Amino acid sequence: MKKSLVVLLFLCIVSIADAQTYIGGALSLDFVNSKQGGRSSTSYTIEFSPEIGYNFSKIFAVGTTFGIGYMDSNSMSNGMTICGILPYVRATFARASIVDFFVDVAAGYEYMFDSWDGVGGFVSGLRPGINIHFTKRFGLIARTTLLSYSHMDNNTGSGFAINTNLELGVLFNF
Repeated sequence: MKKSLVVLLFLCIVSIADAQTYIGGALSLDFVNSKQGGRSSTSYTIEFSPEIGYNFSKIFAVGTTFGIGYMDSNSMSNGMTICGILPYVRATFARASIVDFFVDVAAGYEYMFDSWDGVGGFVSGLRPGINIHFTKRFGLIARTTLLSYSHMDNNTGSGFAINTNLELGVLFNF
C-alpha cells in the first residue's frame, strides 16, 4: 500500500513539473425545444462541470468532466437533478496567437433523477471549442456540443441532438 502511494505521489509530481496536467470547470446552459406526437416541449438545463485532464502533446489530451446540474421542462411536474461523468479525447487542430481551437470526442454516463424516480444511460458527443491562454497557467474555455447521442436505460428514450448547449469556464495548467 505504501509503495502504491509513493508511486502515485511521484507520478503527480512529475506531471506537475512538466506542466501537462490541467484542472478547471465550466458552467453550461442548454435549451431544447422538441415536438413529439404533436406535443411541443421546452426544457432548460444548467450544469456545473469540474474538469481534469492531461496533455500528451500540444495536439492531444485526455480528460474527464464530472457534471452536476438541474433540468426543468414544461412537460414535467418537477425538475430533475442530473449527475454524470464524461471522459473525452481532445485534439487541438489549430492555433492562432493565444487561442487554441479544439474538438473533444466524449462518451460517458449520465443519471437523471427527481424526488421519486431516476433513469441513467449512455451519452456521447462531438464538442468543438476554443481555449484562450491569458498566461502559461490560466485560460478561458468555451465549447458547444455540435452533435450528441444519448440512450437512456429502460427504453425511456434515445436520440440525436445538434448544437444544444454552450459551456464557458476556466482551465488552470500545472
